[in-house]
Amino acid sequence: MKDKDFGKLDWTYYDVWKTSVAIPYFRNYGQRLNTATSKSEEEVLFKKGRFLLTLDVNEPREPPSAGQRSAWRKVTDRGDRLWNELMDRIVSEYRIQQPIRRKWWKAAYGEHLLDHVLPSPDRSMLAELIRPFQINVKPVPQGSQAAEVGVAFNATWIENGFGASICDGKVREVGPIDVALLRSVSPADTISHPVFGVLHRDRQAHRWVGVFNCKVFQDFFRVADDRSAFVETGMTASGQPPESYMTWDFAKGDFQLDIYTARKVTARQAAAMREFKADLEANAFSILQSVSDYYRKNYKRIRRLCPRYYADQIAPRISGLDDLQPLMELQRVRVFPDFADRGGVALGFEFACTWDLDKLGVRWRAGKVEKVGARETSVPILPKQWRA
Repeated sequence: MKDKDFGKLDWTYYDVWKTSVAIPYFRNYGQRLNTATSKSEEEVLFKKGRFLLTLDVNEPREPPSAGQRSAWRKVTDRGDRLWNELMDRIVSEYRIQQPIRRKWWKAAYGEHLLDHVLPSPDRSMLAELIRPFQINVKPVPQGSQAAEVGVAFNATWIENGFGASICDGKVREVGPIDVALLRSVSPADTISHPVFGVLHRDRQAHRWVGVFNCKVFQDFFRVADDRSAFVETGMTASGQPPESYMTWDFAKGDFQLDIYTARKVTARQAAAMREFKADLEANAFSILQSVSDYYRKNYKRIRRLCPRYYADQIAPRISGLDDLQPLMELQRVRVFPDFADRGGVALGFEFACTWDLDKLGVRWRAGKVEKVGARETSVPILPKQWRA
């Protein structure tokens, strides 16, 4: 299709329009990225001085909306001023994340490529570490007047890249890659809660989704299996080259928070989180200590289930909590439904562990750890009427 604003548009397998655009500002970016031999569409376009532009529309093959045209026009009108603003935000984020990423890179790979992948947070240096690979003009969300423009980046310092969103010609957010590639959440499905912060409604899963921040858990990151594999083969445990596999959220001390409720967040759910946060550091350590106690109590069984050839690396004998730091990481926190007949509302903490591919769960209720066990320990069973 020939479009008056975007030129030639092609309909894709992913049900979006695509074209390419030239953005001279980023022409020399990403010199440290390991993409020279890539034959991806994005890399082929970059060698021609262009970038992939997609337009996500509500109905198959419908033309871009007036809101999408306006959003893109504001981006092009601001030009380099907008890109300078975006780079300022990215530099700020990199400065926050670089220390924790360097710490755990060294734990996994030593000094190998450390200063190449995660150098000092200098703006001119950062341009060598990142490059846009897709610009995505999103549809106008229900209840809003403006479309967002997402910019997805590859980076040396985060394996799956990161994203930025632009609204009304200004940078709204820099965050995980989904910020750029997923559709914007309708304002009708977003609330600001006094205890939980900004929450988005996931109606199909009967939950509100937000972020739980606790930097105590950043001291525990699963790298022992990658370290063992790297020492032997120069690759990770999954057979991939060394990368910073740490998520964007973990690097900021954020973890996905799921609050399960039929409709609104209840006062008792908020009270359970408020109680935990009232002594956040002590309660976080009680969660971690419970895992340490569980590990030592079940050590013989854990060892029997581990592959013998590297059991010492992924399930070593431990003397204290510090020994668990490279063996586990928090991945998700869940607020259980408000069941009035079961005492206070429970919180579930899900951990990935080197010694158990099925993960580990901890359930906390009324000021103490209630149970440690399989992942299901941290997952609520929803009422049948919710699932009907």
